[in-house]
Amino acid sequence: MKNKVVRKLLMVGLSSSVVLTSTVGVTAASMDTAIEAGAEDTVEDETLTPVVDEDALAEEETTEETGEEVAEEETTEETGEEVAEEETTEDTEDTEDTEEVRGITGDHAITVWYVDPETNEGLGSENVVVKIKDGIWQLSAEDLNEIPDGWEIAGGQTYPSHPEGDTSETVYLVKKAAETRFINVNYVDESGNIIGTETVEVPQNAGNFNASLLKNVPEKYALATAGDVALVPDSNSVDVLVRLKEKTIMVNYILEDGSSAGTGNAVVESGANYINTSVLKDVPYGYELASTGDINLNEDGISVNVVVREKDYEQNVFVNYVDEDGNLVLSESIKVHKDTTYINTKDLNIPYGWEVAEAGDMPIKDGAVTVVVRAKEYTKDVIVNYVKENGEPVLTTSIKLADDATYFNTSILKDVPYGYELATLGDVPVSAGNVAYVVVRAKEYTKDVVVNYVKENGEPVLTTSIKLEKDATYFNTSILKDIPYGWELVNQGDIPVGDNNVAYVEVRQKKYTKDVIINYVDEEGNSVATSGIVVDEDATYFNTSILKDVPYGWVLANVGDITINEDNTADVVVREKVYQRDVIINYVDEEGNNVATSGIKLDMEATY
Repeated sequence: MKNKVVRKLLMVGLSSSVVLTSTVGVTAASMDTAIEAGAEDTVEDETLTPVVDEDALAEEETTEETGEEVAEEETTEETGEEVAEEETTEDTEDTEDTEEVRGITGDHAITVWYVDPETNEGLGSENVVVKIKDGIWQLSAEDLNEIPDGWEIAGGQTYPSHPEGDTSETVYLVKKAAETRFINVNYVDESGNIIGTETVEVPQNAGNFNASLLKNVPEKYALATAGDVALVPDSNSVDVLVRLKEKTIMVNYILEDGSSAGTGNAVVESGANYINTSVLKDVPYGYELASTGDINLNEDGISVNVVVREKDYEQNVFVNYVDEDGNLVLSESIKVHKDTTYINTKDLNIPYGWEVAEAGDMPIKDGAVTVVVRAKEYTKDVIVNYVKENGEPVLTTSIKLADDATYFNTSILKDVPYGYELATLGDVPVSAGNVAYVVVRAKEYTKDVVVNYVKENGEPVLTTSIKLEKDATYFNTSILKDIPYGWELVNQGDIPVGDNNVAYVEVRQKKYTKDVIINYVDEEGNSVATSGIVVDEDATYFNTSILKDVPYGWVLANVGDITINEDNTADVVVREKVYQRDVIINYVDEEGNNVATSGIKLDMEATY
């Protein structure tokens, strides 16, 4: 019975010790101390604590006096038999006593507070369920699931045990060490100028990175070197050298005698020391290359001399500028190479105040080209008074300018009076009344030339005269202003001045016809191409059989008679050809070496 009392008091002492230290946590060492303290208290209490069972106490004292029972008990304890029976009884009683003093067991909800140990600032919290046993719980790192991003548990941190009355725990966090760092890349040209930047991510301790990481090298530039880019210690910035992929070369076009024919530009690789004539796209109009192939650059490395020669111009072509309604705006004659089959609108002198409505290559048909133009949006009419140097009027005409124009350049004047030339060149002011004065002076014409207009059989039609410079040996038909009414020139271009300053110009009676603009459209009404035909003046229709310029790759959707609209236009419906035969095209040089290969589609029955 004494042992029961001692054990019961020991358990009470232990429970008291736990409660007293619950605010700071109980460690294994403190718990051992509490147990020892409880044992000493029990010994002292043994002589003072009353015994409820007096018979048992008397029996126990008698046994102690004789010593026999003690010996038997001790013997029994040595064998373990009596002890086993006694402990079984004591365990049952101890269990009942422990239930009164032990804490709960099971799940326990607590709040974990995250704190920065350097600043003591809170970093957040999370609710955690831990396991509690006998009123004691202890947090584990495995219980934590919501540690803030970029943070981790401070090293060497341990978690004390807590009594059930505690509902929170503090966990100290430190910032995670960065695994990578960002490098600011400056793209620097050979002059040291920064022409672009980029940011790349590299490992934290990297001493270099491969240039393949660079994805934003400035346009038209390339890395001067490949491979690894070395990083500067303790720096998050690095300069990377780049060079232009290409350089622009000034092209000096010169004649075979060394005189200039004009200039242009071409682009070559930055390190090139020559240029191939195949890249030259701006050979001056009227000239052609004297030779082709590679040409070395000049010593400066940014220019080249290219020899050209004048083309053999033998073909006169009429250029008819018409508006979008088919009305003639201007007609002029130009000379082109004898083999030319088309003229590009960029090579034409578009009439002042007009712009090209349809740009590109215009086919030459029957010695003429039709160019569709539309009026520019000039809203201010300006009166131009051509006057002599003494102020005497010579001619008054008008031009159109932009609404806010306060001057114009004499280069736009196309109607300088015949026999006169501009006395001054450059900008001419426009007065508040939209009037401008242009000073002209008479050209020094000293030779009168008799012009005989004759039929193609030589029969005379009209005789007149013009003035030319004293050493002129020809004149161009473009200066003729008095062609007989109802007649037209047979040939355009230069007319030689014969003996006795007499010239003959062939004319023929005009055939009164009208020009009709043909609009080729697809079956949905979308424009495909535009061309023109000439019909009798009173024609109201034409037959598709006369159309010779159906766009390549298209066929007539309808054949027969087409009505001419009141504005002298006609719509012709076409549809794309159905090509069923693939033809391989081999481009070869004059020696038969292959240059390139491509393909086209043709009609199944095509033989050429």
